[in-house]
Amino acid sequence: MNDFSQYSIRVGTDAGYYGSQCTDADALRIAGDVANLIENEFPGINVTTGETAKSVTGPDEATCEEIRVWVESHWTAAL
Repeated sequence: MNDFSQYSIRVGTDAGYYGSQCTDADALRIAGDVANLIENEFPGINVTTGETAKSVTGPDEATCEEIRVWVESHWTAAL
């Protein structure tokens, strides 16, 4: 699948999620970088940022799980 436009995910911007030393500005930067990583891996996906993260939604649960697993394995590349 090359078009993920029916899928969406929200990346959290809460500094506490990224560690006790993380500032609000750091959290915004990290969330933006994570969003870019996801968008590059899953073309067309709707990625937003917000105070709380939201899991992947879309029409196919197996694809949602694939995206979730990828994000869990790769988000630290944005640190």
